[in-house]
Formats: sequence, structure tokens, C-alpha cells
Amino acid sequence: MSDNEFAENFGVLVHRKRVREQWSQRDVAKRAGLSVSFLSDVENGKRSISLINAMKLTKALELPLSNLLPREPGNTGMPFEEMPLLTKLNECATWLVMHDIISSKDRHSIHQKLMKKKAKGKE
Repeated sequence: MSDNEFAENFGVLVHRKRVREQWSQRDVAKRAGLSVSFLSDVENGKRSISLINAMKLTKALELPLSNLLPREPGNTGMPFEEMPLLTKLNECATWLVMHDIISSKDRHSIHQKLMKKKAKGKE
């Protein structure tokens, strides 16, 4: 993924979360301590963002930074085909959240269920 693609994907994820929560750019920018024009540039993939500003945005958007990092299932360094089943399911749930198919709350619920099965030794 190129730097431009990363910035664009990051911006799309920020925008989707903000719109899903029905927050204005002004509201999010104020909570993050950033300007509205900066947030707009980020959402449109026109600006790279520092880790500090990314952390400010995650607090304002009320989600972990990992939810804003564009990625695909299986990017853990291990080929997807070789991952244990529960890891595959967890990766897929994360991908579904990042693409606004399920909520973070649903992903958390899935993760908890997967961890219970793992604890019981069911893979």
C-alpha cells in the first residue's frame, strides 16, 4: 500500500466513523484539538497525520487506533491460510468493523466469544 493509499484509507475510516456517529467535523475537530480544515484534509486523504494527531483523533472518535489503521485480514505476518481458525475469525471481524459492516461493540462481543472458546480448548 502506497503512502497516498494509506492516507486515503485512513481518512475514509475516520469519515465513516464520524458520519456513523452523526458527529460534525467541527465537533470531532474540537474534541481532538485540531482544526476543521485539518480534519477535512485527513478525511479526504490529502494530508498525512502524525501519531500524536492520530491518537487525538482516536480519543475524539472514541475508538482504538487499530480501528483506523487500514489493513486486511491476515496481515499479522502469518499467511491467512496458516492461521488458527479463531485468529482468522477475529481478523475477519476486525475487517468487518473497519468497513462499517458491523459495529465495534459487535466485534468486541465476537472477540469475547472467541476467547471463551479458546479458553475451553475449542479451536
